[in-house]
Amino acid sequence: MTKIIILDTSALLYLPLSKGKGERHITTYSVIKEIYKDEIKKAVIDAYIQTNILKVVKPKKKYIVEALRKAREIGEHRLSKADVEVLALAIQLRGEGAIVFTDDYAIQNILHINNIPYLPVRRQIKRKLKWTYQCEACGETYNSETEICEKCGSKVVRIGKY
Repeated sequence: MTKIIILDTSALLYLPLSKGKGERHITTYSVIKEIYKDEIKKAVIDAYIQTNILKVVKPKKKYIVEALRKAREIGEHRLSKADVEVLALAIQLRGEGAIVFTDDYAIQNILHINNIPYLPVRRQIKRKLKWTYQCEACGETYNSETEICEKCGSKVVRIGKY
């Protein structure tokens, strides 16, 4: 069985790739767009793509929607387009034994809570978090990202709950 390795931006920036027997390295177009900001890394990634070491794919829309839903369920609203696409690809390929290589804490947290396999590149979350939002003045809590408290008009801050 082929091992599918999904790579986010940090994985592509820090891990050298090679044509491993039975391994398939994949990423998304948004991840590639983030990396192409660096000319040297762009050349390396282009070489990986041209030699079929890395395949770039677009996750299906229904998995994008599911990734966003899973993120909202735990109050994670600060995901880039690349983050969402990596999560969507992980959900889409979950049944094929895919594993995500990432250093992004938000991605790791969502994957961990949803029992989707991942490996950190250099750093790993210690505990899973669920985000809530609370008014600094009156303590009113919100489940979704809010900047101003509806009750007293003060600033609302994001708080991680274990």
